[in-house]
Parts: sequence; structure tokens; C-alpha cells
Amino acid sequence: MFRAFALVAAFATMLAGPALALVAANTTAELNLRSAPSRDASVILIIPKGASVAVQNCGVSRQWCEVTYAGVNGFAAGQYLATVVAGNTVIVVEEPSVFDQLVVKPAEAAGQAAVGVAGALTGAVATAADEVANVFRPAPSTITFLNTAPTGTATMDGDVVVGALVPRNVPVTIVPDVSYDYAYINGRKVLVDPSTRRIVYVVP
Repeated sequence: MFRAFALVAAFATMLAGPALALVAANTTAELNLRSAPSRDASVILIIPKGASVAVQNCGVSRQWCEVTYAGVNGFAAGQYLATVVAGNTVIVVEEPSVFDQLVVKPAEAAGQAAVGVAGALTGAVATAADEVANVFRPAPSTITFLNTAPTGTATMDGDVVVGALVPRNVPVTIVPDVSYDYAYINGRKVLVDPSTRRIVYVVP
């Protein structure tokens, strides 16, 4: 399915005009590499902090960029992609001289395929912060708690990833000495922010 999307995207880019420039960048945090520009899309892999990626294009919303990491194509949160301009480190989606090379804009002459791809890139449903992978690092005592915590049968739709919203019917347990709760969902142990019900850490 992703391959088909990639082919459509490539075709749309050709229709829109000259090929967009590739920009070499590094990740400023561990990021989810997703199969489409949406938090609902599956996570292909996690890109390590400081890893080198090739940025192919970005949506006008500045939330998602299509990147290649270790030969794998996907989409990552643009807010956490940095490059160097005139000796200064800048965020790809915040630096006009870089972003203008990458932004995918709807064009009347581009045809329906191009408009569809641009629409997908601009229709992001999550903030960049949701895409940072396991930014929270549990203390050793919390790791011990998680290793011995009970399991269960709770389930939720979608991926169990950092930033995902945990349904209200999923039970949580208070974790000693931290401000997060514990839950066991879809066979995964996670920590949940009780104020937002979003996952902040997934046990590897």
C-alpha cells in the first residue's frame, strides 16, 4: 500500500514540475518513521536521535516531511529535522531558504493526483510533539516496576506508540515516584500521562 502511495507521490511530483531538491538533515530527537503523513499511519521504524536523513519534500502545514533513512522511505515530523545553513543549525521547516525548496503546494495544472498528494501532506492530524519516540527516560526504579507490572487483556485501535491516545476504558495503575500511570495495551507495557491519556513511553 505504501509502495502504491509512493508511486502516486512520485508521479504527482513529476506533473507539478521540476523535481524537488533533496536536503540532508539530522534528527534532533528519536522519531517515528511512518508510512503516510498521519499519526494514524503505521510506524515503519524509529529513527535514532542524531541520525542522517534525506528530506525529499514537506507539506505546507510544516508538520510532516517525506524522508529517507537507511534506504527506507517514510514520513517524519518536520519540527525535529535540522540542517546547516551558512554554518548555523536550523530547523528544516522553519528556515525559508530550505523549506521553500521542499514544500509541496497544490497547483491547478498539476492534475488530481498532485492535488491528492499535496492534500495528504497538508492534512496532518497530529502535532510534531506526538511524533517524538520515547523522549521520556524512566529511572531504574521505574524500569523495575514496569518489568514486574501485571499484564492484562486491554486493547485499543491503532498503534501503541508514543503520542497515541489511550481510551478511557483502559485501566491504568499509579506508578510510584513518577507523574505517569502504567497500562498494558495490545500486549505492550506503557506509561501514560494521566492528564492527557496519551502514551509517553513504550517498553521496548
